[in-house]
Amino acid sequence: MLVQHIVESAWCFNRNEKMKNIITSIALTILSFQTNAQNAPWNLVNNYSFEDLNYCNYNTDPIDTNQTNPPVLKYWYSPATFPTSDYFNVCFQIPPLGVNYYSVPDNTFSFQYAYGSGSAFIGIFASNPADSGEYREYVQTKLRKQLKKNKKYCVGMYANLAFDPNKTNVDVRATKDLSLLLSKVRPHNDNIDPFASSLIIDTPQVSANNYITDTLNWTPIIGIVTAQGGEKWLTLGNFKPNMQTDIIDIYHNPHSIYPMCYYFIDNVFVIPMENEEALLHKDTAICANNFPLQLTANQGFTDYEWNNGTQSSSIQINQAGTYTVSATYAGCTIIDTIQVKLK
Repeated sequence: MLVQHIVESAWCFNRNEKMKNIITSIALTILSFQTNAQNAPWNLVNNYSFEDLNYCNYNTDPIDTNQTNPPVLKYWYSPATFPTSDYFNVCFQIPPLGVNYYSVPDNTFSFQYAYGSGSAFIGIFASNPADSGEYREYVQTKLRKQLKKNKKYCVGMYANLAFDPNKTNVDVRATKDLSLLLSKVRPHNDNIDPFASSLIIDTPQVSANNYITDTLNWTPIIGIVTAQGGEKWLTLGNFKPNMQTDIIDIYHNPHSIYPMCYYFIDNVFVIPMENEEALLHKDTAICANNFPLQLTANQGFTDYEWNNGTQSSSIQINQAGTYTVSATYAGCTIIDTIQVKLK
């Protein structure tokens, strides 16, 4: 957020240079705080990298009130009553040998660091682990804002196939049907029978293009979505029945107790792509004596470029006008414009 603009409007009424320096210092401090927050303002997904939790002194893994009360993880839920989508965090203690554990990087399923510099991620079964019908696990969250009709959004997440042959006596499978679903109403499945279907059938807007087989690195699943308008729920998982799910075998364990198709998920995002204040905030009016003025786009992107050719997150301007900046996030190009007017 360009906090400088809000504060600098006061300069027309007080030109004391000492006061001007103090105000500028405060503005830059606020700007730094906001752009470094885990819940970045340009991402419509709350707690997008799963770092924000209520407490860490528990020994079970479910993410919400289906199994734990109060919920462990903030802003994220399970849309199915029985399945227990899992939460992994560096703060979780490793229990005695033989007990399931959900720490980062060492956990029951594998040894995996969080995406980027994070400390947490979630895990779900994308297909039934045994002959238990249409077993699925999902996670979902309510977006910060409803999507606007005909607006384009960059939608995605990063996934990692959970697998370590030394930790699990299972056959490992991979799928390309791990997906992101945007919807106006909250999808849910209220089955409480562990042997009944927990499948949610729907048509997700974004799915993996290829089988996600990487067990070391995080694989991006990204798409550009044109909103119908009013979408406010984001649900992650596999929305196809078994007969339609694309599955391949990755590893056969001669002592296998069941086949497993389980994924870690991190860094989930829904970002408006054009003139929706993802990079810059609202238009502003300032005094003529405030030039030159520095415009700074939100951090967290790459390949910044302004309409004057400057390739940086910031530019210095000397006059009023319309200024446009583009930047890249996960392969999507985001564009924003700000008008600077004279008072």
